[in-house]
Amino acid sequence: IKNPATVGPTGIFTVQTQDAGDAVIDEGTAAGINITAGALTGVGVSRSNSAVGNNTGTTTVSFTNTNLIPASGDIRIVFPAGFDVTGAASPTSTIITGAEAIASVDAVNRIVDINIANALAAGTVVNDLVLSGIKNPATVGPTGIFTVQTQTAGDAVIDEGTAAGINIT
Repeated sequence: IKNPATVGPTGIFTVQTQDAGDAVIDEGTAAGINITAGALTGVGVSRSNSAVGNNTGTTTVSFTNTNLIPASGDIRIVFPAGFDVTGAASPTSTIITGAEAIASVDAVNRIVDINIANALAAGTVVNDLVLSGIKNPATVGPTGIFTVQTQTAGDAVIDEGTAAGINIT
């Protein structure tokens, strides 16, 4: 028996005892359980340019996934308040093979989804996922945290983790 591939509540479980002819002897139900995402470990986000304002440097994301990311799955990066992700482009990695591409950008919520063509095995250390076109906040000081998720092709969360904010100078 395996857990479902998606997070969230399961349905009610039905338990039966049966005789040798598969006739039900007794039957009962049990409450469902909540399936939670696995943990991304070693999550980090760094910027090649931490200057205040519209400075577009590269953003490097690192993590180790607990569970397999299937082919056509996504890596979601949620940037803290103040970042401008509308120009997010050109994700590259030598570890994630296949044609990585920006799947979607949500400028209001500062979300960048990166689609990966090939599956990524559980326990893979990704330390070179780089994307360009992100603009820094317009205020000096520490940012909030970054959230990174891995997802199925249907956008169900597989693993997730957070990275400390960076200092904008």
